[in-house]
Amino acid sequence: MQHNLDYILATQYGNSVFLKRPVSLIMDSSPLIFDYYNTISNVSKIAMSRDSKRIYDYVIVTKENKYCGIVTIKNLLEYTVKFEKNNAKNLNPLTGLPGNKIINTTLNNILNCDSNFFWFTLI
Repeated sequence: MQHNLDYILATQYGNSVFLKRPVSLIMDSSPLIFDYYNTISNVSKIAMSRDSKRIYDYVIVTKENKYCGIVTIKNLLEYTVKFEKNNAKNLNPLTGLPGNKIINTTLNNILNCDSNFFWFTLI
């Protein structure tokens, strides 16, 4: 992680000691890596359960086993809170089931879909 590299190179002899040495001496050999399609809640839980010294290390994101980017813990947690807040707005507070907005949106999507559906009515 960059902050570890900066910390080591900023020491009194860090630059002269590590300048021409392999980065593997100071790099994180087991960073937190997740696939792009993994759920935000799963990534958040695992990221926050890390050792306190590594809790703010970046999360590396891959897609089809190729590097896709990095996510900071701050951004991950902000998105998680935003997602949960929006999700809670659309649930019935008494039952926790989908509320009218979700039901109406789903019905409208089905009615406006070009696919063939079998409609059944109760007599």
